[in-house]
Amino acid sequence: MLKRGLVIRLLVLPNDIGGVGESLQWIHRELSPRVAVSLMAQYYPTNVAGTNPRYILLSRRLRESEWLSAVAALDELGMQEGWMQEYDGAAFYYRPDFSDAETPFRDVRDFQS
Repeated sequence: MLKRGLVIRLLVLPNDIGGVGESLQWIHRELSPRVAVSLMAQYYPTNVAGTNPRYILLSRRLRESEWLSAVAALDELGMQEGWMQEYDGAAFYYRPDFSDAETPFRDVRDFQS
């Protein structure tokens, strides 16, 4: 449980659109190598990103090789505080199910009795 401090959530995007490596270097250099980073693999294209040719670089799920590159960048900097999602299933697991109006998020349902 986080009581104080800073957590930075980084969503890894296809084709390194978000520049995860550069972002991690900036965090390490300008803030602290001890900042907690939450590295997320859950991106999936919706609405315009999935259909409009203008956003072709964002029109697909993340590839495993892209995820592994982001994880390697985190590791190379020695940043050990924080969390990483599992690559397998992240884009499905963290996708809201809007047909379930009461609890659209699967992860919430996992903790309900």
